[in-house]
Amino acid sequence: MPEYKAVPGGHAISKKIADLLEDINSQLYNGMNRAETIREINDILHGRSDTSVDMLLSMLNEQGGSEYAGRIGELRGQIEAFFLQKVLRSWPYTRIGNQEYQYKTWDFLTDRPLKVIDQRIFDHAVENGFPPDFFKESYFDQVTIYCMPDGADCSFSNFRDCAFSVCGMRGAVFDNASIYDTDFHSSLLHMVNFTSASIANSHFGDCSLASVSFQDARLKSCLTVDCSMDQIDFQGATLDGSSYGRIKAKRIMNLPSVTITQGGATAAEVQRLRISTFRELGVSMFPVKQRSPSDRRRKPSAPER
Repeated sequence: MPEYKAVPGGHAISKKIADLLEDINSQLYNGMNRAETIREINDILHGRSDTSVDMLLSMLNEQGGSEYAGRIGELRGQIEAFFLQKVLRSWPYTRIGNQEYQYKTWDFLTDRPLKVIDQRIFDHAVENGFPPDFFKESYFDQVTIYCMPDGADCSFSNFRDCAFSVCGMRGAVFDNASIYDTDFHSSLLHMVNFTSASIANSHFGDCSLASVSFQDARLKSCLTVDCSMDQIDFQGATLDGSSYGRIKAKRIMNLPSVTITQGGATAAEVQRLRISTFRELGVSMFPVKQRSPSDRRRKPSAPER
């Protein structure tokens, strides 16, 4: 089986490259244009730019020279590892574990005691195979998740300050899960359900979402940026202070049924957020209602002469 491992996402690597450029030439690269620099580098790493990764590395070598050769070599290694994990995220994880773990339990504010999974337990399970129900009714605390078996059941689980980094998720179920301060970096989410999930202060960046359900989910203060979104169902969802940017979207379903709000905002500010959400997701706020043939009025015939 291929070696799955945690690697920095494209955005994290982009920030490191920006740090390097600021050290090499602080007059050209600095805080005034840092956000733009990071975005341009991230676009290169994700194939959204006319500049290739080889061209980027050549530019770093030219500007940095021998003085920065060590840092450039380290970044090159991280980029190579990132691209390898991007390939592996589309491969199914098939190892099944039979080891029994002695979990601590977490039962704060819940009637379902959750088994506590930290980074050590997760890494061990990746190497030896995930036991049945590993992800269900579990408490993940500060865990970087970089691979999952197809159809992973994460129902009623709690994710706190975690990262799904360059991770492939196919058929995963997060029904009634709580996901707080957790980021999804450069991940695949295909046929994933977040039905009735509570998602807060979490980001989706550089991800591919296809056939994903947010039915009856609540997303509070979440940011989704630089993602592709295809066949996403928002039936009955609540978007509280959540926003979208630079989205490649198609077949967005049931967005008019969504409750869009923003705590402490004026009605005008909420309306601007609603307009922005519909615009970024490519959905008209005023769809043309199609009439059935029986409802259509017969055109008047020409008067007889």
